[in-house]
Amino acid sequence: DVQEPVAVTVDSFGHCVRLKVSNLCHKHQAEDLERSIRRVLTHDPEDLFVQQVEKSAAEDIDSSRLGFITLSMNDAVRLGARITQTSREHLYTVMVQVVIDRDQLLDPSQESEAC
Repeated sequence: DVQEPVAVTVDSFGHCVRLKVSNLCHKHQAEDLERSIRRVLTHDPEDLFVQQVEKSAAEDIDSSRLGFITLSMNDAVRLGARITQTSREHLYTVMVQVVIDRDQLLDPSQESEAC
């Protein structure tokens, strides 16, 4: 595995909070993350949730892989990712960003400006 620190930043913009996490990984991990993010962004999150719970129950796997799916089920959350190849062979920088509308989290019935 790659021995690099994980970078985490949290920014507050009025009623929005941005959480950004970046790390280095190998090519196969970057490709797996890209497939997962694309799946979450292009499919119904509730269907994905059920499918993943069933898959996790049927297979003996170490992680549920429900994190991005659960985040995407919340209307107050926007999810994005950037994957770029580094100058070091077979290593990629992955950055995942989550933007959260605090007003929507506190009161989902309340209309607020989009973050």
